[in-house]
Amino acid sequence: MATPLEDLAVVLVFARRCTSCAIAASKIVVVLAVLLTPVVCRSAETPTVHVGDGSVSGATLRPYDNAWRLYLRKADGSHDDRGMCTDHVRLQQIDGAMRLIRQEGTTTFKLTDTGATSRLSMTFDVADAQTLAAISDEDVRADGTHVSRRFDQRSAEVSAGADQPTSFVLTEPVFDFNGGMAGLLLAALPLHVGYRAALPALGENGFETAEIRVTREEVTAAGRLGKLKTFVVDVGSAPVQATYWISKSPPYVIRAEVETPNGTAVWEML
Repeated sequence: MATPLEDLAVVLVFARRCTSCAIAASKIVVVLAVLLTPVVCRSAETPTVHVGDGSVSGATLRPYDNAWRLYLRKADGSHDDRGMCTDHVRLQQIDGAMRLIRQEGTTTFKLTDTGATSRLSMTFDVADAQTLAAISDEDVRADGTHVSRRFDQRSAEVSAGADQPTSFVLTEPVFDFNGGMAGLLLAALPLHVGYRAALPALGENGFETAEIRVTREEVTAAGRLGKLKTFVVDVGSAPVQATYWISKSPPYVIRAEVETPNGTAVWEML
């Protein structure tokens, strides 16, 4: 079994793109996602939500600040604390247009017999405030790597460190489901039990779709807010690789769980 920090790196890779058809568990990068941001190949019967068709409504979202405890739940039921994540959303006028800005920071730690060490990572997203169309995102990873993505209607450019930027041609405009916006996109959908949808997104190898389905409603522990009514949303193909507990009021993502090779990573609201 990996060391605690190595485990956490695997956990957060799964959280960011846990259901990507192209993901490899060996890509150990400390970055959240959230919420968490899975991509999957959709089944034929699942309808596709398109950018700007009104299905995703950013107008329903409000600014907020949130924090989660992050831990790994092992097969024997024990919990291994891994750190804390904070989540901040603001609405900002940029170049004459209203944008939704999301920033997420993750502090992780490793305990040893001789002391403790910690690492920091950050995700920064910019989206259209009405449609939540992807505009840009940035990752500052725990190993110091800086990854940025810039989106246009039918193209995207990904830059990683000193490497030459990689350009992708997109089948249609996309949501930044893989870049940290998954939770907010779920909250902006017309969720109800039985609801299913596929969202266009940028994956590791280009255009992909992210399939989601609402399995039930549940009253969920929400830290300082007590308990909130949530929709439980599965993301990914069977076996389920990620589950979100989504409230229709801020801070929206109340809980998240991601299956990993070493246990279930849990984001639990403080």
